[in-house]
Amino acid sequence: MIKQKMYPWLNDLYNKIINSKLMLCQNCNFLIYYPCNLGINYLVLKLVKWILCLKKNNNICNNCINCSLIDNYSHPNFVIVKNKNLNIFFIKKIIFFLNKSLYFSFFKIIYFIDFNFNNPFIFNYLLKLMEEPDYKLILIFSCLNSNYVPLTFLSRCHRYNLLIPKELYTYKWISNKLNFSKKNILTSIRLNFNSPLDALAFLKKKWSFRIKILNMIKNIFLIDVINIIDILSNYLIDFNLYILYTFFFDSMNYKYTNKIYNLDSVDILKKINKYICIKNINLIIKKIFFCINKIKSNLNFNKKILIYDLSYNIYNLIHLNK
Repeated sequence: MIKQKMYPWLNDLYNKIINSKLMLCQNCNFLIYYPCNLGINYLVLKLVKWILCLKKNNNICNNCINCSLIDNYSHPNFVIVKNKNLNIFFIKKIIFFLNKSLYFSFFKIIYFIDFNFNNPFIFNYLLKLMEEPDYKLILIFSCLNSNYVPLTFLSRCHRYNLLIPKELYTYKWISNKLNFSKKNILTSIRLNFNSPLDALAFLKKKWSFRIKILNMIKNIFLIDVINIIDILSNYLIDFNLYILYTFFFDSMNYKYTNKIYNLDSVDILKKINKYICIKNINLIIKKIFFCINKIKSNLNFNKKILIYDLSYNIYNLIHLNK
C-alpha cells in the first residue's frame, strides 16, 4: 500500500507538511481533519515514512531499513492506534513503547486513527503527555469531525485540513479508471459525499444494486407491494436505503437546483414529481429516514416487520392519489 503512487489530491498537503520542517522538531503534534474518505491513512503513512527514512533528501529512498519496516507495518518506533484500542491497557502499552530504546531513528511516532475525544481518561493522559514530553515523540491524530475537538487540545497541535477535490477533478480521476458515462460517475460522486475512493468503489461493487433500485423507481406505479418487499428484503442496509431516499428527495428539488444526486435519472424524477404529491413524497422520505436511523442504532429489531412496514407505506403513499 505505501509503495503505491500517492493519490493526487493528497500531494499538496503532503508537500506542505514536509516542507514546513515541523516534523524535524522534537515533540511535534499534528491534527489532520478530513471531511470524507480521502485516503488519509495513506497520507499519514507516507509522512511517517518520510520522517523515519534514513537516506531521504527531498524524497523517500524506499531502500533503507526504516522504509522496509514501515512498508511491512513492523517498525518498532511507530504505533497505529484505533478507537477500539483506547483503554487502560493501551495506556500501559504506550508507556512501554515510550520506554523502549530508539531503533534506527531519532523519533517515536504514534498515529491515532479518527481519534475520539469523548474518553476523558485517555484525553487527559494524552494532554499530559503533550505537556511534559521526555522523548522525541511525534503524535499524529486524524479526525473526521473537527467540531468536537476541545480547544485545550487544538492549542497543542499543528492543524491541517485535507480538502475535498473539486467534482470535475474527481470525475476525471475516476473516468481514467472506469468506463462509465459522465452522468453515472457524477451521480456516484454525489451519492458518496464527494469521496473519490468511495465513489470509485461504489461504481465497481454497488452500481448493479443501484440499477435494481432505479428499475424499481422507474416502474413504481406498475409494480405491486410484493416486488418492493422482495427488493428491500435482499438489500436492507442503511446506505442502500439512502440511495432510495435520494430519488424521492431529488424529485422535489430537481426544478430548483442542479445539485441533485441522481443526475442520470432526471426523467424518473420528473415522473415521481408529476404523479405523487409533495406531501406524500415528504412522508415517504420520513419513513425511509426512520428506517435508516433504526438500522444505524444497532438495536435489536425485527427485520421483516421493518421491511413490510416500509414497503406498504411506500406503496400506499404512491397510490393514494391515483
